[in-house]
Formats: sequence, structure tokens, C-alpha cells
Amino acid sequence: MSGSDDSLSTLPAQSCAEWGIRVVPLHVLVDGRDLRDGLDEMPSDLYQRAQVSTAGAGPAELTDPAPTRRFQPAHLQPTKA
Repeated sequence: MSGSDDSLSTLPAQSCAEWGIRVVPLHVLVDGRDLRDGLDEMPSDLYQRAQVSTAGAGPAELTDPAPTRRFQPAHLQPTKA
């Protein structure tokens, strides 16, 4: 079996490897910039910004080989009070 899921999923890495599931980065749109979750460094004040939205991966990203994750996904980063 193989397939794709976005970086917002909570599938364990071992399960993804076992089932051939590629994790594709969710797009985080911050102040007009398109950042890829887990690949591009997110601003430390991400949760305080007013102009933040998300977008799913496009069809090409779902079929192309997945890039290597370099950063902790945004939804797993600790929030600052």
C-alpha cells in the first residue's frame, strides 16, 4: 500500500514507513509568504499574527517525491504565552 497525507496528520513515522505513506507539507501562508510546514522555518510569533492561513498540498506535490523535513511542524511547536 502507498499514499500521501499532509503534515497535519498525527500518523507515527514508523506507521508511515511501514505502509508507504508520504507526508506532504501543509502550506502556511504568513504575511504573503508561502511557507511549507516542517520544511521552512516558521516565525516564532506565528500564533500571534493576524494574517495567517493554511492551504493543502497541490496535485503535483502529492505525486512528486516528498522533501526531507527539517523543522518541527507548526502545529507541534510549543506556543508562547
